[in-house]
Amino acid sequence: MSPDVQLTVGGTRYGGWKTLRARRSLEEAAGSFELSVSEIWPEQLEQREIRTGDRCTLAIDGQVVITGYVDAVSAGIMSRDHVFTVRGRDATADLVDCSAVHAKGEWRNARLDQIARDLAAPYGIRIQLEADAGAVFPQWAIQDGESVYDCIERAARLRGVLLLPDGAGGLVLGKAGAQRVETAIVVGGEDANALECTVNNDATQRYSTYTVKGQRAGSDDSFGASTSALKSTASDSGVDRKRVLVLVAEDETDLAGLKRRAEWEATVRAARALTAEVLVQGWSHPGGLWRINRLVPLRAPVLRLERDLLIRDVEYQ
Repeated sequence: MSPDVQLTVGGTRYGGWKTLRARRSLEEAAGSFELSVSEIWPEQLEQREIRTGDRCTLAIDGQVVITGYVDAVSAGIMSRDHVFTVRGRDATADLVDCSAVHAKGEWRNARLDQIARDLAAPYGIRIQLEADAGAVFPQWAIQDGESVYDCIERAARLRGVLLLPDGAGGLVLGKAGAQRVETAIVVGGEDANALECTVNNDATQRYSTYTVKGQRAGSDDSFGASTSALKSTASDSGVDRKRVLVLVAEDETDLAGLKRRAEWEATVRAARALTAEVLVQGWSHPGGLWRINRLVPLRAPVLRLERDLLIRDVEYQ
């Protein structure tokens, strides 16, 4: 039995879709979808009334995965069919597309979540904090021409915080792997639930040592090298030979901020090096739909990989 896919626009539910491609990723601030169907479909006898800019939600088996807006609508005549296609994204796409604006363009002694809320407020996007926001930023300013998402992400990187859409039209400031899927992905054997699996291990962006340099504003009590020559270092024990990467913090910070940034680089680059692309049977596991930012056991002995991995991308097709 195929999953029940419903697009709700203006209180009307549209089903009976012929094709679907919906994607969510930890690397993207907004989930996206593309649906297509005949001009008039069995479950909706009247002419479709879906327009660009319409508020919408996409649900799979009753579980909402995207809340946002219709980006594009197209209709075409094929050899045997009239095809109608709808594309849309989470509301958080506005944070990616639109420029960062704020009354003063800068903050003093503000926390990450306050900066994010101030930037998202003009676009009606809710910010939810689910991680330690870290210390306040003594000073933070919008860079000319940057988007809302770029400004928030720049600050989040200094605090080791992850940005991801919540599927309900808001943005979460969280941490990686906050939840866990108990159902293992099994490759090969009688218990296999994976149809295909490819494992990639690419260490080109990993280094043995990460040093992040930065500076902070001085004062009467703190000046000289203690403010202008700050640095912190983190190591990756998985890199055997000496490989050093020196980075400069994007904005003013303190030693604690530099330490978080160095550790973030070491952790994230190591995690990105080992990836597995898996085609599973069905869009759900016993606990619900497959979703991003969940830890899941992957058992693929034939590929010499048996460990927990973080779900970075999910694509429903």
